[in-house]
Amino acid sequence: ISAMSRRIDFYYDILSPYSYLGFEVLCRHRSVWNLVINFRPFLLRGVMQSAGNRPPGSVQLKADYMLGRDLPRLAKHYRVPLVMNDKVVERMFKIGTRSTMQFLTAMQKRQPDAVEEVSRQLFYRLFSSHQDVAQPNSLRAAAEAAGLSADVTAAALTDMLSDEVKSRLKSVTDEAVKLGAFGSPTFIVHTEDGRQEMVFGSDRFHIIGDLLGVEYKGPLRHLARL
Repeated sequence: ISAMSRRIDFYYDILSPYSYLGFEVLCRHRSVWNLVINFRPFLLRGVMQSAGNRPPGSVQLKADYMLGRDLPRLAKHYRVPLVMNDKVVERMFKIGTRSTMQFLTAMQKRQPDAVEEVSRQLFYRLFSSHQDVAQPNSLRAAAEAAGLSADVTAAALTDMLSDEVKSRLKSVTDEAVKLGAFGSPTFIVHTEDGRQEMVFGSDRFHIIGDLLGVEYKGPLRHLARL
């Protein structure tokens, strides 16, 4: 690959706060590193089940650290408007994001260049304005905030219930597992010599830089979108 077409496949679920951080920082690096980003929405629960992984919140000390210290520090460091509260946690674990990820999969089929901004609006709804991201009206509002037309949004809301979209989402989830994914965010970095290197976590951009042969220059807070 040339320096003008460095590629990263980004596997993620809106359910994951660390994916929100990874998503925003990855998007900031597009212009700095001349990246092509291939967004791959998947089902985190499916990946974790296949990998035999457990949510970090299932260990109480880890949950306390993650919610009380780690995520607030990272949100400040990366300048991402992520604020955890009980409402977010309840939505994450009781409602889930299957319909959300089906909507993004349908959007990718219909208007792939809109997936980034719709994802951003969904992350923002869940982790910043603490609103629902599963109901059709919520998905419509996120798409509207992303600048999509009512027609495209309505078509995606219909498509998301189709067997084709459900099958595609399962296929991307299975694909991630085959690549070694066990959580979200997962990055597949395509190196200059043709290798595919998996990197897990929102705090490994220095390693991604090493793999791409480019310099990591920090969180690029000046490029923050929201």
